[in-house]
Amino acid sequence: MNIFNLTERWHGMKKPFRGQVGVKGALFPPREVRDAVGLKPGGTVEYRVEGGRLVVVPVQTLPEVFAEKRSVTITCEELRRVRAHLLSGVSG
Repeated sequence: MNIFNLTERWHGMKKPFRGQVGVKGALFPPREVRDAVGLKPGGTVEYRVEGGRLVVVPVQTLPEVFAEKRSVTITCEELRRVRAHLLSGVSG
């Protein structure tokens, strides 16, 4: 097994974390890192390479996205414009 380094901001200070890379390439970040970014067993992550570093980003499930409380302020005129735009693309 190889060792990888992960440096993450932790309460305003840089704190290095270490995890392991398994024989088949599986990444094993420590619990503190998983908890800090919301990684859950069976969850999906997105991998990116940025500046020679591996970035692992949790991907939200649809239920998690819909569970977030969001609000939008829109005027009646904006709503009419958006509705007209959407309807103009509908073939009937």
